[in-house]
Amino acid sequence: MTTVLVIDDAKFGRGRVIAALKSLPVEIVEAVNGIDGLEKHTECQPDLVISDLLMPRMTGLEFLTELRARGSATPVIIVSADIQTTSQAACREQGAAAFVNKPFQPDELRAVVAATLESASVSFSCAH
Repeated sequence: MTTVLVIDDAKFGRGRVIAALKSLPVEIVEAVNGIDGLEKHTECQPDLVISDLLMPRMTGLEFLTELRARGSATPVIIVSADIQTTSQAACREQGAAAFVNKPFQPDELRAVVAATLESASVSFSCAH
């Protein structure tokens, strides 16, 4: 089964992502910030990471930068209310697979997840 690591400091934010993915054949692992996310990534080796951008202790961009520095090619989708093109560009420069603006529609997030997994050649069937 495909494993997705969801990183967001807000329980509500994690809940929205998890609810959107509920109909997909994925196992969800949760992390409360970027530092926790790095630990969980090492433990579970997820197929995909969905991370908030603005978090205390370690931002989504810092998480992504550290993940790439560790040699990981795991696809990362950044989900954020930050609509600045500079923030999006910085995430893409560090190898983010996609940037989804909050608030998002569940169908929109599912489509981005399916496309990201497909482009990463992760075996995944989108049956909703």
